[in-house]
Amino acid sequence: MTTTDNQSMTVFDAINEVSNRVGSLAKDGVNLHQKYNFRGIDQLVTAVQPVLNDVGVAIVPTVLEYKSEDRVTADKIQRWCTVLVKYTIHGPAGDTTEAILVGEANDTADKAMNKALSNAAKYFYFQTFWFGVGGMDDGDLDHNEAAPRQYGKPAQMENRPAQQQTRQAAPASGDLSSEAQQRKIWAMAHKTLEWNDSLMYDQIELALGERIADLKLLTKRQASVVIEAFQAHIDNPSASTEAPAPAEYDGYGGEDF
Repeated sequence: MTTTDNQSMTVFDAINEVSNRVGSLAKDGVNLHQKYNFRGIDQLVTAVQPVLNDVGVAIVPTVLEYKSEDRVTADKIQRWCTVLVKYTIHGPAGDTTEAILVGEANDTADKAMNKALSNAAKYFYFQTFWFGVGGMDDGDLDHNEAAPRQYGKPAQMENRPAQQQTRQAAPASGDLSSEAQQRKIWAMAHKTLEWNDSLMYDQIELALGERIADLKLLTKRQASVVIEAFQAHIDNPSASTEAPAPAEYDGYGGEDF
């Protein structure tokens, strides 16, 4: 079937046609560090692009949002990038549909944004055309581990209740912590106490009794409480805040589905 023959095909029919022609994709990429196979973006483009051209499908990406931040690990700084990308799919008849995907990746050099864009693109193709399932992102070509040095014995977040929720939404803007408070908390945790992000947020939860997803979501009062708690760790490195008691078993063990 040629592109001329497809001119009356809707964009959704074209998606099905591409999916049928490509079928499944084998995991040809190999992660030597953790010893597993995955599907790579180069493999995907090589297999799919000729079919898209033949059916008459064009795909145009638009970056809607992106976030880039540096995170300190044991002995280096990692750049973490997150992108929100809209893909507009143009069918052979001229109609369109859209899909929005998130991509995230990290790198110790300058490749984090490239990896994030590649991951968003790859999962757009997999989840729109359903060529196969279970593919791993291109960030799996390498492996970054964080092993922070610690002063004292910070409490470990064990037996966290499975149903405990992390606050994602910000409080009223007038109650939000200042940028100076946020910078001070980050510096106390990462530079003075030499904690990584995970341990920092665990200790914030111990201080507040509530899981916070981002420092920007702290209120002014909460930020003051956290600063006071972190200062106590600095003044007395052997001190440890008591971890919250585990919740009673409610029939849900938190297993992966």
